[in-house]
Amino acid sequence: MDFLNRFIEFTKPVDIAEVPDYLEIINSPMDLETMMYKVNMGDYMSAGQFLDDIKLIASNCLNYNPPKDESDKV
Repeated sequence: MDFLNRFIEFTKPVDIAEVPDYLEIINSPMDLETMMYKVNMGDYMSAGQFLDDIKLIASNCLNYNPPKDESDKV
């Protein structure tokens, strides 16, 4: 799978019309487009803040789509 296509789902905010229960499960949505906006606006004061948002994307993904068996963890 092409590297860019692998992470395409994380480039835009989750469409609540498509996933209506998302905000019931996820308290702090994050996506790469929002992160780019924050970069452009100078909202990140440190690399750590940027990395925290990367971790938030991963955490949100796992919280909304928890692995059901070992193969799901991949």
